Amino acid sequence: MPMNVEKEASGIRLSLRELDKKCNAQKKNDFLKAWKLIQELPSTNPNSFWSIASYHGMPFKERRVPLGGGKSEKDVSGTDKDKDTKTWGGYCQHGNVLFPFWHRFYCLRLEQALQSVLEKGQERVALHYWDASSKESTSEGLPDIVTTKDVCIDGEYVPNPLLKFKLPKAIKDDVSPSGPNSQFYEKEAGYETCRYPYSGIRSPDDAKATAIEHNKKIDSRDETPQSLLQANIISWLSDGASRRKGVAQQLEDCLHTTDYNPFSNTTSVGSADVSVEQPHNDLHVAIGGFTQPETNEDGSVKQDSLGNFIWDGPIEGANGDMGANEVASYDPIFFLHHSNMDRMLWIWQKKYKKTDPEAFTIDNSDETDKGISNSDQGATPNQTWGQKLNESTILYPFQDEYGVPRTSKDCIDIVSQLGYDYSIGSLDQATWPEPVEVNTVRLMVKPSTPWTEITHKMTEEIDGISALEARRTGIPTRRKRLRMIFDRTHLIPSAVSEMQMQAAAAFRHIPICPTDPIADTFTIKGLPFKFENFVQVKDINKNKISGSFAVQVFYRAAEKLYYLGQRNVLSRWNRSTCANCQGRRMAHVSIPIRGGHTALYDPKNLEVHLVNKDGMTGKYIRKVLAGKDLVVPAAARSAPGEQEPTLSIIGAFVQD
Repeated sequence: MPMNVEKEASGIRLSLRELDKKCNAQKKNDFLKAWKLIQELPSTNPNSFWSIASYHGMPFKERRVPLGGGKSEKDVSGTDKDKDTKTWGGYCQHGNVLFPFWHRFYCLRLEQALQSVLEKGQERVALHYWDASSKESTSEGLPDIVTTKDVCIDGEYVPNPLLKFKLPKAIKDDVSPSGPNSQFYEKEAGYETCRYPYSGIRSPDDAKATAIEHNKKIDSRDETPQSLLQANIISWLSDGASRRKGVAQQLEDCLHTTDYNPFSNTTSVGSADVSVEQPHNDLHVAIGGFTQPETNEDGSVKQDSLGNFIWDGPIEGANGDMGANEVASYDPIFFLHHSNMDRMLWIWQKKYKKTDPEAFTIDNSDETDKGISNSDQGATPNQTWGQKLNESTILYPFQDEYGVPRTSKDCIDIVSQLGYDYSIGSLDQATWPEPVEVNTVRLMVKPSTPWTEITHKMTEEIDGISALEARRTGIPTRRKRLRMIFDRTHLIPSAVSEMQMQAAAAFRHIPICPTDPIADTFTIKGLPFKFENFVQVKDINKNKISGSFAVQVFYRAAEKLYYLGQRNVLSRWNRSTCANCQGRRMAHVSIPIRGGHTALYDPKNLEVHLVNKDGMTGKYIRKVLAGKDLVVPAAARSAPGEQEPTLSIIGAFVQD
């Protein structure tokens, strides 16, 4: 089955809302037509949507890669029972440094399929993108082109090929069909993919019956399914009524992450960084069926008389396909979402001058960075367990037209190597200035560390950078920016009075901000700095949680519960029989804290809620952990895998 990725000019990928402009009417027509045609191809056709969607996850099966331009095949996994649970059954890369580039080739492969079905001589179709951080998306949600029931193609109204996909074959786990890992993902032939607020669970029979009954209730509501989905997407993009730190802001923030590894994946990311994979995950579960708690005007969570949460878009029981890696790629919106993630990678590359294939490298020398191996993702077919990853690692199953396997080095420059580019959408610039080098200093402090010692360390670092530049150039410059990160968990904040600030030499508690308990900017030695804080939750054992889940953080003040935010983890319904999963048990998240209330910065006021779903009913399961119980010295912790998660409060000085 050919999986070749050839270099052919594809033109400019537009945002879906740009595609709606009158001047792009023909592009829109051809785009929709191509999508319709690849969905109608026989499943055995390598350019069929079914064939390409199946690369990502299920059906888990014996995986083969064509060699010599597809003329012969090589067995890359087999069905030996000793190997059944040793590998992640799909080819996709997540939770490691290959995540962005593997999905870049994946989007290109789908784009080439779209191009293959139109008549010769027509303008080549591009894989256009959903610009999730645009003003229109944050206020209106998804573009109409992916939510409307019918679309016009060649003058005739037909079912929208971007709304759903009807499976031509059943999705089953062919490698270990008796295992519990895949039962909630199995689908019958003829199943049509769905999104929030619907449920797509079709196995086992009891869960299927519950899902069908749930869907009937959705159809009987006054609100349309499209309006419910849009309300949920808008809430996620802007983070609910509080409008604090939604996915749109995360997309902007990930472009401030200066090093490739933490930018590329959630395993490598540091406590004060944002990875592009995190907003990617959040939008998967937003479309798939997770919601957020509804908040009052003061930011407190709405609760009923029994203390139960009132959800923002209160539809429990939703289980859309985008919420699970196993089946996400069968929803057409998967590729429009990932085209935007590829655009984010390209923006990052342009911003930091990382577009030269000859100069681009992935550093895998830091053994503390778990994202440099496949231990978190797990070995995919044709990889070895624990393999170190870099820019030369083969990205199976992609090949060039001669059957040569592709690597990240082959797709660094999308224009010169792959023949496409992106329109200038949100967060992008036509030209980016020269990047400024960032010097990151990680400073762990003890409860007895005076505040003045930390600010003194800041001054030393600033002077050191200036002196270094002076030696290099003969002039003291500020071209290298400073970022200092420290653990402030045990340094309980106090309200900062003018008198206390005047007596700063004796002040031992770290305030919300060094000079003002509300403001988040200040200057040191004439240089502008931002002061940022994060709640970091580490070592969340995914083996103990069924399915994808949300990590929500709250704080209590004045007998009210306030929502700080959440991060989502894409996981599996059952991990116990998967040896691969045991090597990637722990998840870590970091959520920014903003606001002047000192209760936010004291662990005894914080709560961590782990929220997943019951696979049989789709109902939320909530485990509440008190922040004070999660602040545990390393020496006092239980054996790995047995302990509860840990909580830290991280502070960061970031030079503007």
